[in-house]
Amino acid sequence: MDKLNNNKTESKLYYSKLGITTFILAVVSVALIWGVIFTLFNVDPAQLGEDSKEFMVAVLLMSFSFIMSISGIITGIIAVLQKQKKKLLPAFGLVINCMAFITVMLALI
Repeated sequence: MDKLNNNKTESKLYYSKLGITTFILAVVSVALIWGVIFTLFNVDPAQLGEDSKEFMVAVLLMSFSFIMSISGIITGIIAVLQKQKKKLLPAFGLVINCMAFITVMLALI
């Protein structure tokens, strides 16, 4: 009888909204980092200065990526700690957001 009740409980598990949000923030953060890479590598290094438009766009994208990854890490931790919810998307989102955060921090060095 317990096995039947456990199976019913397991089948009713669903993804939390925070878990989905965490994963979406991770994807957006990675997309912004790729935007920075494409912006900086498509410019002649001699033309790249602090006053150039490409540099400003790269800084703006990096700032948004930093904010998204921090938000994703916070929501990911909350989503992973939720009980009776699936934890696959929050775990993936948390890992990707941590990698994005580390990438942004390394880019600032």
